Amino acid sequence: MDARSYLVMVALWAASAAISGAVLAGMAKRTHPALSFRRLWVFYSALVGVFVAIVLFSGWF
Repeated sequence: MDARSYLVMVALWAASAAISGAVLAGMAKRTHPALSFRRLWVFYSALVGVFVAIVLFSGWF
């Protein structure tokens, strides 16, 4: 694979983690209104990103 393929894959991975993190943060914000949306978004985006990286890594090798 060339570098463009890797860049596209990383961009899609980051975008999907950010979008799914925002969705999860919005759901969590409804149940716990006192929590910060930004902190929840960062937490869930990192959680989803790391989980997807583990799945991709385990499937790659």
